[in-house]
Amino acid sequence: MEWMVLRKFKFGLTDHAVHLDLIAKVKGIDAAEDYFSGLPIKSRITSVYGTLLNCYCVEKMSDKAEMLFSKMLEEKMVVKALPYNNLMNLYLRLQMPEKVPVLWGEMKKRNVEPDTFTFNILMRSYSLLKDVEGVERIFEEMKLKHTKLGNWTTYSNLAIAYIDSGHHMKAKLALKNLEAEMNNRDREAYHFLISLYSKLSDLHNALRIWETMKSALKVVTNTSYLIMLQALKNLNDVKRDAEMLQGMGISLLEL
Repeated sequence: MEWMVLRKFKFGLTDHAVHLDLIAKVKGIDAAEDYFSGLPIKSRITSVYGTLLNCYCVEKMSDKAEMLFSKMLEEKMVVKALPYNNLMNLYLRLQMPEKVPVLWGEMKKRNVEPDTFTFNILMRSYSLLKDVEGVERIFEEMKLKHTKLGNWTTYSNLAIAYIDSGHHMKAKLALKNLEAEMNNRDREAYHFLISLYSKLSDLHNALRIWETMKSALKVVTNTSYLIMLQALKNLNDVKRDAEMLQGMGISLLEL
């Protein structure tokens, strides 16, 4: 978009948000802040503030993110879930999951509608806090009040919470629901299934998902091989581990 600036192209209001994001990615956060500061007040619309907030969150600049978020609240700019989601995700990345439920409480007070990402972050935060009942409570609230929300990641978060708390039968049910919810072309979902079944010491289902993935996707990537190799290692299946390495043209001696 630099050529547009040089030619004094007239930006629409939403164009500033796109340009700000590009500046942050190419030139860094300092340049993005300078661009934001140089904008006329009337051009600093919600999407521009939201983009700067996202930039701060990406860079893990929690103090600046919180200050800008407070400013957005004062200006009544936070009417959708995205700014909350960005800040919640920042707290997870900073290993501060205890701050996520607090934001959730503020969202409710302000009647801001959550989305699927909101619930996934909340479930992950409670899981990190070792609060499996909190995970279940959020999941049930989503099903009761927001029936159209949720995706395969929601069920993976539920399964992880159950695995970590030793509720293996509930975890297996969550993984069955994950399979039902996922798109059969989604490689990442297959990877999660293989890894989580291996954590449950379920060799049969880990192999079943592996074969299903190979049939559905045709091409097996290096990442997929590594996921399966790690699963076999977790399951202490040395024979299949060696066979898979051989199929990749790697011997145990090379590792």
